[in-house]
Amino acid sequence: DLQKATKYASYAGEFFGYFLMVNGFFTIFSGSILNGVWFIFIGWVM
Repeated sequence: DLQKATKYASYAGEFFGYFLMVNGFFTIFSGSILNGVWFIFIGWVM
């Protein structure tokens, strides 16, 4: 079913975007500010 597949693909992309943003926050707090901001930006765009 195309609608179901589209819904699950959008959920997967949304989860991956949030994962990148959380990873970016942890990267900032571990000391690498520029890499963390980059991860947050990529996650936000996704």
